[in-house]
Amino acid sequence: MNKTPFLILTVVLCLLASDNAEARRKKTRQARRPKGPPPTHPMVLWAKTLNESQDREQRRVAAYKLSQYSVNIVHSQVVDAIVKCSSDEDQEIKILCTKALSHSGSQANAEPIRKVLIERYKKDPALKDTVVRAFIVRKDTSQAVQDAFFDELTKTGTTLDHRLVLLSYFEQFGVGNNKLVDHLADVYHKDENIRVRRAVTKVLAAKAQGQDVAIGLFAQCADAKDTPLSLTCLDGLKSQAKKDGRVWGAVEKTIQSNDPDVLIATLDVINALPEYANPAISQRLIEVIKDTEDPDIQEKATLALGIAGDHSELVVEALLKLIDDKETEDSVKIASVLVLGRQAVVVSEKTAELLAKCLKENNTQALKTACQLATKELETRKKTAAKEEKAEKAPAAIEPPATQKAQAKEADESTKTN
Repeated sequence: MNKTPFLILTVVLCLLASDNAEARRKKTRQARRPKGPPPTHPMVLWAKTLNESQDREQRRVAAYKLSQYSVNIVHSQVVDAIVKCSSDEDQEIKILCTKALSHSGSQANAEPIRKVLIERYKKDPALKDTVVRAFIVRKDTSQAVQDAFFDELTKTGTTLDHRLVLLSYFEQFGVGNNKLVDHLADVYHKDENIRVRRAVTKVLAAKAQGQDVAIGLFAQCADAKDTPLSLTCLDGLKSQAKKDGRVWGAVEKTIQSNDPDVLIATLDVINALPEYANPAISQRLIEVIKDTEDPDIQEKATLALGIAGDHSELVVEALLKLIDDKETEDSVKIASVLVLGRQAVVVSEKTAELLAKCLKENNTQALKTACQLATKELETRKKTAAKEEKAEKAPAAIEPPATQKAQAKEADESTKTN
């Protein structure tokens, strides 16, 4: 009798039994394993201290440790302890626990924690700043949070520091709708504190969507005496008012500034706008180009002439001087050549000579390319002007009198009838 199949079957059954036994042992180990951190985990001990200790210093230290914990706290026992102590009688402990709520809870219990924080915000003035900062850390953009902060932002009794904290929240998480814009504009006009006004315009520049109220405020504060405020307002105009006529009235004022930061910001605004000949700005840009020794300002001012230049002889002369000056930076020369192609109405002999010279001399390839483009543009413009002049000089076709037209029409109809 062959015993081989029997032995094989026995071995297989033994292996299966061994695997099943190991699986059962693993399942048992997992069932016995406690869920969450072990009882000796530091944050569990801190939570226990908060709930049970009568020693104020121990509880304060435990609250501080939880507020500084680097990992999000999701263990329910610990979260419950933090929520409870966020309304503690001891002010320092409740502030620390409220701070700990900024990194407590999972996605599942985000709503209950939000409700707790909003409740603390509305009822306890000592927690207001801490609650706002907690929502910033939690990146909470819910409408319930925004509505609570809107109401506080426009209250007459809101402190300066708290108003600034609120504005820092809206700068990061505000929704740039009409409601936010109207609230912020209201705050700007009612609160003359320069720090608040800077913060308000910073939020509007980041979040507004070109609303009429926002652009009106930017145009008003662009020439403010405070440089940071002026810069923020100019930034708002640059990003949101490209098609609004008020931007030109604002930059006509700020272009006169002697502050280099305001001047550069103004040039950046002009260079972001569509072309619009403005004699007042054009004249000022020529002055800036002549007076400045900063190549960055000179280049930006030259490019701005391509936007706001009035195509006058003064503009062309200023550009030709920059191109011909050996001390002019290459970047400024390139800008000058390109703008010349758009600003020169009549191609003078001097203009043609300078462009030809530019192409022949040992210049950089970028400068030569700019000269080629300017030459082509001027040649195209010259041909177009010649065609228009020829069309104007051509004699107009003589129209026959009305009676002759009528007679011709009758004769034509009679011929068709016959």
